[in-house]
Amino acid sequence: MTTYENIWGYYRDMARVVEEGASLRALYDAMLGVQSEDLRAVDASPRRLREMAQGWSQRPNFVPIRLNELFNGLQVEHTDDYVLAMVGGLGGRHEQEVRLFMLRHDHALRDQVFWRVFEVEGGGEISLANIDKFSREEFNWHNTVVLLANEGTLDRGRVLRGCLEALNRDFSAYRAGWFSRVYASLAPTPAETAADQPLLRLCLGSSITATVSLGVKQLEALHKHGLLEAAPFVEACGGAFSGPKAAALSVLRMLEALGARAAVESEAVAQALALGLGHPHADVQRAAVKALAKLGRE
Repeated sequence: MTTYENIWGYYRDMARVVEEGASLRALYDAMLGVQSEDLRAVDASPRRLREMAQGWSQRPNFVPIRLNELFNGLQVEHTDDYVLAMVGGLGGRHEQEVRLFMLRHDHALRDQVFWRVFEVEGGGEISLANIDKFSREEFNWHNTVVLLANEGTLDRGRVLRGCLEALNRDFSAYRAGWFSRVYASLAPTPAETAADQPLLRLCLGSSITATVSLGVKQLEALHKHGLLEAAPFVEACGGAFSGPKAAALSVLRMLEALGARAAVESEAVAQALALGLGHPHADVQRAAVKALAKLGRE
């Protein structure tokens, strides 16, 4: 068995161990080769998890905790701090092999804990957005999630839906941006997008301009493919008129087209168009006036 003078040697060697085809048990056994301390007595107290949820070690320091849960009977409550400790410590800053390995092979971690990253915002040093900001692109969480979703390890539909759910939580713009970028990178098909229309409509009322723009872009694509749920869209689209100019103009074009096709009652379309008159940009106001005129509402 390989021995390590201290835990740092184990951390440095962990990527090599998993790349050579180790199992979870083999990774645990390798951990026992650390000479400076007995990692079977790893500290997973609430206080330690809180420290890990607040400060980034840039090392896979969550892995010993998880391995002891799997093979040494360690009992740890899976609190928000536990989730954030995973975000910060499931892999090192300069590799993603360990993170990929753990999510591919530790089914319970993947199925019971991973999905909570779409619910727990984090803050300070530990959040998906912040870890990725200070990691190389090929080693970041974004790349990990997209790769695992595209290969089928993670359910693509659930990742897409999780991103939209996160965008409709009260996350800061900085941290919400991570979910927008992952959603865009996954490039959902029209069918995938159509399945989540209620969540996309909620995005229209967001106070974060990037979230509004994402929602409008996806709903506009559905409109072009004939998959838009017209009446619910007309009812929900008003929030976009507090958003960016481009998004507001796109909504007006969609409303105008729906009105021309009589896809929705004209009164409902007119009421939605009238909301565009309150947009701060004159171009949006003028476009709303023209659309109302075409609908016979001077």
